[in-house]
Amino acid sequence: MSRPERPAPPPLEGNDRVITGVITSGFAVALIVLLLLHGQLPHADRWWIWVAAFGTFLGLFGFVYVPIIKRQRERAAARRAHEHDDHSGQPNDDREQGTPYDAELDRDPDRTDHAGGARHPG
Repeated sequence: MSRPERPAPPPLEGNDRVITGVITSGFAVALIVLLLLHGQLPHADRWWIWVAAFGTFLGLFGFVYVPIIKRQRERAAARRAHEHDDHSGQPNDDREQGTPYDAELDRDPDRTDHAGGARHPG
């Protein structure tokens, strides 16, 4: 007998700054160790220095970029919620102005809007 499948639990939200910091720190420590041992590394294994350097660079980039993208997504979600709740009768988004793209979104709620978030017909 097979058991009925349970729905998947919602994903856990992690602290982006802590996760990025720990991983970036690991790459930075690896880079320092590899640079200190540069003379003792065989020539064929020196590419690991570039891996550690690039990992450190990506981590630092993540520290800058992740908060920016999260603020943009929050503003877009707030704007969509405001447009959805606005019952003034004035057209304030493309859907109310009747563009073909948004008319297509209204017919298919599984499609996404320009910012990548789900549009809900209203």
